[in-house]
Formats: sequence, structure tokens, C-alpha cells
Amino acid sequence: MKIDINTEQGNIFFILGAFKRFKKKLEAEGTDTSEYQTLLDNFSKMEYDEILNEIERITKGGIQFIER
Repeated sequence: MKIDINTEQGNIFFILGAFKRFKKKLEAEGTDTSEYQTLLDNFSKMEYDEILNEIERITKGGIQFIER
């Protein structure tokens, strides 16, 4: 999934919603998503770019941000 951060999709709440949907899909497949939950629990302590970097890392590119 590619998200253009210069559009309304760049809103942090849209991004976190997409991340949660991605997490639920993986959980349904039996994948451990504890690292995903850690990010969701701690995002409010992070800067915007940190969150984006962590999402790209955790999802191994499953979610990518363009126009950065």
C-alpha cells in the first residue's frame, strides 16, 4: 500500500487506521503483531516522521509513504 502524505491520506489518523487494518489482516493469518501493537500504544510519544519510518520498517514495505 502506498500513501501519499501530501494528500488527506497523510493525516496521522488515516495512516494509523491503515496500519491497524494491515495489522488485523496479519492477525487473521496468524502472524505475530506484537511490534505493531507496541507502535500503536506509543505513537503519541513519537514525531510524525518517526511514526512513518517505524510503520515502513515494521510492515517491511507493506505500507510505504510517498512524496516525503
